[in-house]
Amino acid sequence: MQIKKLLVKITKFLLLFFLAIGLLLISQNYELVEGQLPSTLIEAAYLMCAVGSLFIMFGYLPYWILRGMYRLVTEPKGDDSWRFRGDDESVKLRAHWLKDEIKISTNSRKIKRLEKEFNALDKTYKVREILKREKAEMDAEMAWLNSAEGQLKQEKKEEEEEAAAEEANMVRKFGYEAPKIICPHCNEKGKVRRKEHVRVQERTRETGLGALIGKSTITDKSQTNLYCENCETTWSISN
Repeated sequence: MQIKKLLVKITKFLLLFFLAIGLLLISQNYELVEGQLPSTLIEAAYLMCAVGSLFIMFGYLPYWILRGMYRLVTEPKGDDSWRFRGDDESVKLRAHWLKDEIKISTNSRKIKRLEKEFNALDKTYKVREILKREKAEMDAEMAWLNSAEGQLKQEKKEEEEEAAAEEANMVRKFGYEAPKIICPHCNEKGKVRRKEHVRVQERTRETGLGALIGKSTITDKSQTNLYCENCETTWSISN
């Protein structure tokens, strides 16, 4: 099919080219007198041959070549191109391009030409079945991505909740992080937690008679507790 269409294009080009040459040779047998219009049908025919030759050589054929170069750059390869491989990927590219052009085009003649090519492509390569398989594969891939994305989001959410619960527990027990404090036991910076205004009771023994009878004094005081996550050491300082 590809070779047949390519041969048709080449044959059409050669016929037009040699037709232009033939018309040009025919027109050479007539010399138009300057300022004088053709007076006979033969003279008119010679003049039309000259005009037709010029039109084909310098109008239609250059336009045809430029249009082909433009399509070569901007359009996916069609099945009439020698570069068209005929595999699913090439067929899909051309089919998608045709569908998009049909949607955006407002020229009824162009739409009919595109629809004719799409139907011919479908008849030869089963385009609709290929596009249906492609859609099913894309839907399956999207479902898998959505499932994987949902699973990742759920795992991330659980990790964040677990980290938040662990942080809340550490704050409750040891207070907030104090990034500027250096641990005096392991010299690690940024690993110390500080819990301020901790109320503690301090028991002191009395002297004299109170000591003889075992009497002690209990006082409440406030202190700051510190804890190093690196060496797991706890110490306190008085407020």
